[in-house]
Amino acid sequence: MISWRSAPLKLVAQIGYGARGLVYLLVAGLTVLAVLDAGGRIVGSKGALRAVLREPLGWVWLSLIGLGLLCFASWSLLQAFRSTSRSLASRAIRLSSAIAYGGLAAFSIDLATGWAGHTDGDGFKGWTYWLMSQPFGPWLVAVLGLVVALGGFVFYWQAWHAVIEDYVAGSEARWWAGPLGRIGFTAKGMVFNLIGGFLFLAGLHANPQEAAGLGDALSRLENQAYGWALLAVTAIGLGAYGVFSLTQAFYRPLNV
Repeated sequence: MISWRSAPLKLVAQIGYGARGLVYLLVAGLTVLAVLDAGGRIVGSKGALRAVLREPLGWVWLSLIGLGLLCFASWSLLQAFRSTSRSLASRAIRLSSAIAYGGLAAFSIDLATGWAGHTDGDGFKGWTYWLMSQPFGPWLVAVLGLVVALGGFVFYWQAWHAVIEDYVAGSEARWWAGPLGRIGFTAKGMVFNLIGGFLFLAGLHANPQEAAGLGDALSRLENQAYGWALLAVTAIGLGAYGVFSLTQAFYRPLNV
């Protein structure tokens, strides 16, 4: 039986939340620099990790981030199957998070060790191509797009109806972390709406090129009217979520 108050488990959760926060801050920082035309690029999570590799001792930092993301994936998996009462939706979200961050952890470690290629690639479109090639593939992609887009509204609910402050309960950070969390969850909801919408259109038109991961979704957002402003606001929101995640690394109770 797992003790949810054990020191090793708390350390795993803390490292995991910290690594997740760093990834969001990297994506947000590079996007803001791109908006300001200051040398940044609009990238998703994998693109942000590739940017780390180009820095001095980048492979070391990537390895540490990868291990941290693996901690977060493990923590999410434990939460999905913990013995206390959780709704099916809550378990599904945590399981999806475990899979997503586990894959990102593997990518980070592969990149650090040189096993992964050093080109940006199109992994998101790649698996969209694969799924669309299956029986009823375009319909599957369209349905998945709707699910992802609707998932964005779960983050809106968390932002404005859940008690965000409970994530940093009993800490002096409660008064400022709560607003940051609300801004961050709202930005995540917008991103999920965008990614899900593009995925739905890709399935509807049977065209995998219309699918967009985080980096592509942000790039397409920039191409809209006043896109630079929309992109800047979204990047600031993702940065707020990154800071909120780092705050949880120090203050989040393990039973939440």
